[in-house]
Amino acid sequence: MSTYYFHNEDPIKTIGGIIYTDDKGRTATVLSVLLNDPQVSYLEVGPSGNRLTKKAELNVPITFYWDKSFPWNDFNAKAFNEYGKVLYEYRYPETNHIRSEDLKWYPVLEKSTQGD
Repeated sequence: MSTYYFHNEDPIKTIGGIIYTDDKGRTATVLSVLLNDPQVSYLEVGPSGNRLTKKAELNVPITFYWDKSFPWNDFNAKAFNEYGKVLYEYRYPETNHIRSEDLKWYPVLEKSTQGD
């Protein structure tokens, strides 16, 4: 069994993943990413109580694995810099029209603290 991910030139790419459940009760969730941003120090993925943290390595697959099945929107996946600031989030874009290839790592933009 395999899954397909759309190719892109983003600084963090999802290169594989699966949410698996069979009729014998076996379950697994796997997410694998490839990182090409030296500002990222570590990644955190998984729902509360099952959150995993992995050190960032450039151009080396980083794989997260659980022996449970949970949906992608529970991943709450984030990439952090060395100071704990979130740089990227794994999600769909904030728009009303989405496509399968839009589920990916998006940069977290600083929100203005000044009155606009």
